[in-house]
Amino acid sequence: MFNGKGVVLTSDEFEEEVKRQRERREGIVAEREKNKELRASKKVAKAVMETRWAEMTKEHESAVERWLAMCRALEAQNVPKKEWPKRPNRPLRRDLEAKLAFQEETLSDIVDAGETTPN
Repeated sequence: MFNGKGVVLTSDEFEEEVKRQRERREGIVAEREKNKELRASKKVAKAVMETRWAEMTKEHESAVERWLAMCRALEAQNVPKKEWPKRPNRPLRRDLEAKLAFQEETLSDIVDAGETTPN
């Protein structure tokens, strides 16, 4: 604590050093709690994203099945291939992440605005 020097336990320097160490430890504990809450919120956000991603992939698979059925019907009617509809685009995960991030940002802005308005 004092670089190996002898200290009187009632001195002001000793009490200040003990106080600084206590504050540092309390700061570390508070930061750990904050990080714990952040990890929990990230875990929830990831679970929401995974469920939405699963829904999007199922929607895409059903759209592709409908498209294939339509193509088979058009083929049976001898419609030229150039007049067939295009295949549905596969959803991208980055688009979902950007959409969810924008929604989260908008929601936090609304919450912040609600806190600052007087009652």
